[in-house]
Amino acid sequence: MRFSSSVRLGASIRAVLALVALSLPVSLAASQSYASGRVLVKFKDNTVRTMSDDQLGLKYTRSAVDSVGVYDIIDDSTVAEKVAKLSTLQSVALVEPDYRVTVKRSSNDPLYPQQWHLPVISADTAWNSITGTGAVKVCVIDSGARIDHPDLVANIAGGWNLVPIPQVTGAAPPSPGTAAYANYNDTLGHGTHTAGSVAAAGNNGLGVAGVAWRTKLYICRFIWDDEAGYISDAMTCMSLCRAAGAMITSNSWGGIDYSTFLYDEIAKARDAGQLFVNAAGNSAIDMNTNPRYPASYNLDNIISVAATSMSDGLSAYSNYGTDCVHIGAPGDYILSTTYNGLYGRMYGTSMATPSVAGAASLVQAAALSRGKTLTYSAIRAYLLANADTLASLKGYVASARRLNVAKAVAAVLADFPPSPPPKKSPPPSPKKSPPPPVKRPPPPKTSPPPPLSSAVPPVAAVHPITVPTCGTTLARGQPARQSSTWSGHPAARAVNGNCNTDVVDDNHACSMTKPGLSNAWWTVDLGSVVTVAGVVVKARSDCAQGCFTDLAGAQILLGSEPWTSAASLPAFTPCGVVPSKLVPGARAAVTCAAPTPARYVAVYLPKAATALALCEVDVVTA
Repeated sequence: MRFSSSVRLGASIRAVLALVALSLPVSLAASQSYASGRVLVKFKDNTVRTMSDDQLGLKYTRSAVDSVGVYDIIDDSTVAEKVAKLSTLQSVALVEPDYRVTVKRSSNDPLYPQQWHLPVISADTAWNSITGTGAVKVCVIDSGARIDHPDLVANIAGGWNLVPIPQVTGAAPPSPGTAAYANYNDTLGHGTHTAGSVAAAGNNGLGVAGVAWRTKLYICRFIWDDEAGYISDAMTCMSLCRAAGAMITSNSWGGIDYSTFLYDEIAKARDAGQLFVNAAGNSAIDMNTNPRYPASYNLDNIISVAATSMSDGLSAYSNYGTDCVHIGAPGDYILSTTYNGLYGRMYGTSMATPSVAGAASLVQAAALSRGKTLTYSAIRAYLLANADTLASLKGYVASARRLNVAKAVAAVLADFPPSPPPKKSPPPSPKKSPPPPVKRPPPPKTSPPPPLSSAVPPVAAVHPITVPTCGTTLARGQPARQSSTWSGHPAARAVNGNCNTDVVDDNHACSMTKPGLSNAWWTVDLGSVVTVAGVVVKARSDCAQGCFTDLAGAQILLGSEPWTSAASLPAFTPCGVVPSKLVPGARAAVTCAAPTPARYVAVYLPKAATALALCEVDVVTA
C-alpha cells in the first residue's frame, strides 16, 4: 500500500509481547526482542500526510488500536534505524518496535494429585457464599483454550484468534469474519491451563474446579506455539474483551521494558473500567530496580501477582518488588485443565495470576448478589485489603499478603447486607356470608334447537410425515445462518447433503453454534414460499442425548420473513418440538399440526449453555 494521500489509521496495533525491553524510541537495547522488519507508528492528530513508500521506506499493513498502525520496513533500514529516523519527524507522535513478550510459565511437574492451592486461598470457604455468576465475564488473554474441554465448555462464551496461520515471522493475524479468526483453540496448552484456573466448572462431577465455577470466559488467543506473542495483538485483545463486556482480564505474560503503546492501552482499559491482572514474571528479580512491563506500570487498574509456594513463601523463581508487585497467590504445581482435554500440573506466576482473576470475578459476583456493581478500584481494594498477611512476603510484595478469596467475599457481603424482606400484608378480614338467593319462577320451556348442519367439516387428523432420504429435500444447498459458529462448523453444513453424524471424524458433517452460549438458533431460506408439512433433523452420533449438544426440546418454526434472532419468535408459526429421547445419530421427524405456507424454517433451542448441532435438516412439503 502506497501513501498516496492522507492515510486513515484504524483502531488496532499488533506489537510483540516480549521478555525484552524497549527503552527510548531512539535507542534500542541489543538484547531486546521484537518483530524484525516492522514498527508501530502513531501520527499526530489532524496530520495530513502525502508520502510515498520511497520517502519513508514503509508499507502500511494494518491497524492495532487508537490510530496506531503496523508498518513493514521496505528499505534496508534496521528497526532501530527506522525508529530513530521516524522519531525525528514532526508528524510522528510515537514510534516503537513491535515488542515480543513471553508467557510467565515454568515447566510441568506431575507430583501432586490435587488442587492444593484452593484451600490455601480459602476458595472452598468462599463457595459457601458465592460460586460465581454468568453475569461476570473474565477475558483470558493467552494462547487460546481447548474450546470443547468438558470442564470449560459450559463457561466459554466466545473468543478470537490473532495467531497467524502459518506461524511464521511477518504473517498477518487472521481477519475478522474468517474461520481462522473464530478458531481460538489452544495448541500450546498454556491458555487452557490458565482458563481452567479461573473458571473450570465446579460441582459438575468432572476433573477440577476453577476459583469461580460459573463465571463466563472470553478467550483471546495471541500467544504463539513458541510461547511468545506481540503486544500489538495483546492490545487488540484488550479492546475486543472490553467490547464483549469482559471487564476483568487475566494476563499471564509480559517481560518487556517500557512501551508507551502498551501503557496507553492499559490506561484506556482503566478509563473504561477494566481490571488488568498480570503475572509478575519468573526471573527471580527485584522489579524495584529492574522493572519489567506491563507488571511494573504505575496504573491503578493493574494487579501484579507474585507466586507463592506450598509452604506459603515466595516461590524461588518469582519476580518481586514492593513498588509494583501487589499480592501473592499459589503458583507451584497447580492442577488445572490441559489442551488435550485432560488435566495436568504447571507452575509459575502464570498459574498464580488466574486465581486472582477468578477471585476478582467472585468479588463482583458477591456484590451483584446484593444488587451492587463494583468498580475496578473497589474490586482491587477488596482483594488487597482482605488477603492474608505473611511474614515471608514482607519486603517482597507491596501488601505483604497472599490471596484469600473467602475474606474478600465476606467483606463485600458485610458491606452490602441483604435488603430486608417485604412486610407481610395483614390477614384479610373475615368475609360475611352472602344473603340467601331470591327464588324466582322457572323460565318457560322452549323447543330444542335443530341439529347442526353437516356443512361444518370435522377436524382432520394429523398424519405423520413420510421421512425422506437424508439430504434429498429442497432445503439442500439453500442459504443458512445460525446464531454463532463454533470451530469451523457453519450453518451450511446442516444442508450440504453430507448426512454424516460424527463431527470429530468428519469436520464437514454438521453445523454447530458455540458451546456455552444460550438460546441458540439455526435458519434456512427455502428460496420461495412452499407448504411445509414437517421437518426432519439429524443429531450428532458422538454427542446427542444428555450432553452439551442435546437437541431435545428444540423448536421447529415456520415463517414468511427472515429469522434474525429470538426476537423473531412471535412472527413464526410453531411446527413442533424435537422429542426428548433422541438416539445419537438418529433423525427426528417433527410433523406440523397443519401444513403451513412458509419460506423460512428456523430451529430454536431455548436452553442455557448449550450448543445447537445439526447434522442434516430436511424439509418435507405437503
